[in-house]
Amino acid sequence: MSFGRLPIRYYYTLLFSAFETFISVNTKWAMNRFQCLIIFAVGTVAYPLLEVAYRGYSHWTMALTGGLCFTALFVFQNAFPELAFWRKALLGALTIVTLELSVGTIVNLWLDWAVWDYTNLRFHYLGQISLVFSLIWYGLCSIFFWIAGSIYKKEKRG
Repeated sequence: MSFGRLPIRYYYTLLFSAFETFISVNTKWAMNRFQCLIIFAVGTVAYPLLEVAYRGYSHWTMALTGGLCFTALFVFQNAFPELAFWRKALLGALTIVTLELSVGTIVNLWLDWAVWDYTNLRFHYLGQISLVFSLIWYGLCSIFFWIAGSIYKKEKRG
């Protein structure tokens, strides 16, 4: 199956390669399963609430995607707390956009559930991701990492 100029398997190979690199990084932090479950649960509530606030409705797949996104951001913050703020926000936004493209490809293009469609926006890709929402994710990740960084600094001092 091919979308655009490159086969879809190229994008998934890239996604899984990045994920493998991310989880194989030698870090000095550890999260227990309970923490991950709580973080995932918060994401499953927060992400759909953002959608409901923006467009008035959401879909259960967005709750799962939100849990994955929030957990990835939290893990990233713990793995690289000293990384420059703007870089964390950029990588966080790229993570969310990658997950959004992956989920959108499955639920919208393969299963034809029509959960969302960005074809009416300029600078979209396959109607699943758009530059506008990528910038919004960057802004939200900036807020997330600013708060998470403040908490990390307080914990480190106290």
